[in-house]
Amino acid sequence: MVIADRRRLAVALLTLVVGGGLSPAVLGAGAFKRVAPDGSVQYDDQHRFDHRLTRDDLNGRQVPASPDATIPEAFSAAVATDCQLARERVDVNRSASVVYRRDRTGKSHRLSPRQRQLELAALERAVTRNCAPDAAEVLYRELRAERERQQQKPRQIVVEQRGP
Repeated sequence: MVIADRRRLAVALLTLVVGGGLSPAVLGAGAFKRVAPDGSVQYDDQHRFDHRLTRDDLNGRQVPASPDATIPEAFSAAVATDCQLARERVDVNRSASVVYRRDRTGKSHRLSPRQRQLELAALERAVTRNCAPDAAEVLYRELRAERERQQQKPRQIVVEQRGP
C-alpha cells in the first residue's frame, strides 16, 4: 500500500510539473471575507475595502496607517452643528437693527458700526472654516497636532524663594 501511495504522489507531481503548474485563473481565484453593516459575514471574489474606513472596519482590526485617515463620527457631527450655528449667527447679525454684546461682568453694551463689522467678519470666517467641504478633516488634523504639541511641551518648574 505504501508503494501505491508513492506512485500516486509521483504521478500527481509529474502531472503538475508537465502541466506547468496551476493556471492563472486558478491562482487568481480567491475568496474575500467581509462583515456587512448588519453583522452578517459575506464572502466575495473581490475585496470591498476600496472605500473609506468605517467603524465596522476598525472593529475588524483593520487600523489605517495614518490616524487622520478616519474622523470620529461625533467630531464630524460637532463640526456640522458648528457650521449651522455659525450660519445662523451671521444671518441674525445681518438682519438685526441693533447688536449688543455682554462683557465678562455680564453688562450689556451696544456695538458701534465698526465693532459690528468686525463681529460680522469674525462670524463669516467661522462659517468659512466650519462649512468647508473638508472642514472636519482639517479641524481634526489641527486638534491632533495641538494635542501632540501639548504632550511634547516641557513643563516649566517655578521656584519661589521665601524668607531671607
